[in-house]
Amino acid sequence: MSGEPAAPGYRAFISYSRRDGAVAAALAAKLARVGSPWYRVRAMRVFLDKNSLSTAPSLEKTLDEALADSEWLVLLASPHSAASEWVGEELDWWLEHRGTSKLVIACVGGEIAWQGMAGTDFDWRVTTALSRRLSGHFAAQPIWADLRPAARHRWWPTWNAAFQDGVLNVAAPICGVSKDVLWNKERVEWRTRLAFAGMAAITMAALFWGLTRTDSVSMDRKENIASIQLGAKAFSVLPRDAMLAAQIALVGVALRPSGIAASALRSAVARLAGEVAPRFEGASPGAVDIAFSPRATRLAVLSRDGVVAVLDAATGRPLGTITVPAPFEARALVWGAGGTLAVGGAGGVRLWQLGEDAAFTGATGPERVVAIDARVTALAFSADGTQLAAGIGDGSVRIVASASGEVSRSFVVSRAAGLRAIAFSNDGTRLATGADDGEAVLWQLADAAPVLRVRMAGPIVSVDFNREGDSTLAKHVLAFADAGGALRVVDADTAAPAPGPAPVLRAIDLKPGGGVSARFVQGRCLVRAGAAGPVTAEATLGFEPLFGFGRGAAGAAPRVAMAIGNVSAAVRAEPARPGSSLFALLDAAGSIAVYEQPLCGDAEAVCRFAQPWLTAPLSAEVRARWVPGEVDLREPVTQPPGPACRALIDRLLIPTRG
Repeated sequence: MSGEPAAPGYRAFISYSRRDGAVAAALAAKLARVGSPWYRVRAMRVFLDKNSLSTAPSLEKTLDEALADSEWLVLLASPHSAASEWVGEELDWWLEHRGTSKLVIACVGGEIAWQGMAGTDFDWRVTTALSRRLSGHFAAQPIWADLRPAARHRWWPTWNAAFQDGVLNVAAPICGVSKDVLWNKERVEWRTRLAFAGMAAITMAALFWGLTRTDSVSMDRKENIASIQLGAKAFSVLPRDAMLAAQIALVGVALRPSGIAASALRSAVARLAGEVAPRFEGASPGAVDIAFSPRATRLAVLSRDGVVAVLDAATGRPLGTITVPAPFEARALVWGAGGTLAVGGAGGVRLWQLGEDAAFTGATGPERVVAIDARVTALAFSADGTQLAAGIGDGSVRIVASASGEVSRSFVVSRAAGLRAIAFSNDGTRLATGADDGEAVLWQLADAAPVLRVRMAGPIVSVDFNREGDSTLAKHVLAFADAGGALRVVDADTAAPAPGPAPVLRAIDLKPGGGVSARFVQGRCLVRAGAAGPVTAEATLGFEPLFGFGRGAAGAAPRVAMAIGNVSAAVRAEPARPGSSLFALLDAAGSIAVYEQPLCGDAEAVCRFAQPWLTAPLSAEVRARWVPGEVDLREPVTQPPGPACRALIDRLLIPTRG
């Protein structure tokens, strides 16, 4: 058979070895449903031969007809399929009649390697998952989906992160959309299904609770189910009515001040509030970097001659200046959890001990100098403030004990490019680095061994680990951003330290944005700043747009830095709200703008911020339509909301009860 079918009956044909049959069946089932509305049985027809293969001519004819009637070929690559004659014949037919433009490779076992960045074929010394039939058919390195993490498990439920990520990598080219667009469609449909599932679950729960005595455990489950249901409803109405979504979500927060309801309230309030105005703006000509103190009470501004100006973070009031004995070319500034301020530049690192008391008295104790015979271009403290990592312009790293200023270890990251960005993992055992040549590497510090490598198109400008909050992201999720605005989010927790099995990289490429910095904030937001235009924030639950600020801020010069500080809950008084975050933007002309945005905080921070925006009480008609009848917000709950949310609930929800 030859030629393109006029109207393919199958969107995809899965070619696989019988020994990979379990993964193939799971992939076919999920692929048929990916991105489909909740009311449709499937989104596409997928051909999968589940019968025992034989050499019967009728079977061979059936497979040829199915191939001719398919738009895409999905090759499940593994040592088993590479050795399978049936898979080989299917591959030969496809290469002869269709080529490689609509061929998707999903690796479920073995290895796939290419002959370097400028190679023209697979590296057959390493590659074990592919048949040699593919040799010479690709003009450039193809992209393949990695399903090996899922293939190691017996089951592949839809909530399995590795399996879900692999399915999206396979489905995106077939559906003709980017992976993040497809993921967004999946998330919307998931919320819709969750709403219906929540309605069914609450009905079943009501029947059960009507027949049995409700104890504290069952009451907690009842509240949780109702809160999930209300959060899903709020997300479903958010695109058309942000106020209604906020009201419904607030009812869910009254039952459980975390999870989906709190996330829905955060998104609804962001829509109502719009862009926020800066707390203050100022100018510091010659500034090259900025950093907040550990509790975000102060903002340090570094000049290119090494002088540090310290401002009140909430008002911009000057507090004092730290002047270096001998001016030097400064490049980077960072403030550690122990109150140590570090400045890096030509010749090494300078460290001072600073407190956060109300009256700034300058640095306490003598300046410590870490002499380095190269330019320091990036700095990062470990979470506990005991270690300082210095990225060097010659492509190496120095790890410094912040208490003594002694270099404890050093190693080479790149011999061809200098370092621009650096970050410690949450537990301090790993270090992420980003270089001018576009390579980002995650290192195991114990033996300076690379755990994984990521290659991006432009110089890496920022690396950051997700650190806190109630996000569904793994604790070790890591974000890399390059100068062109590309952003890759990596589950670094899946990478195995050497020696061990080959590292597995689960990565998500988000739509372009940023170009100066990309940072996780309180575990609930990913905030991106570019050289110009607004700073944007997305909720880490699905990377959906959340809020923006700084459109045209800090003058017309290109933006060069963004600093983020989380206001401690111990800070009770104005002007900064406890639980909020401060964002400082610096441009090349030295203009500074500082914004406050609480929407990355917990439910209490969101409720506190929502007070001016949520003014309409929930009407009886809205309650009857959207709120389960058995929900009584005057009754105590097992996880009560905080005072800010309680005040909002009492003002907007309780008066509607008869």
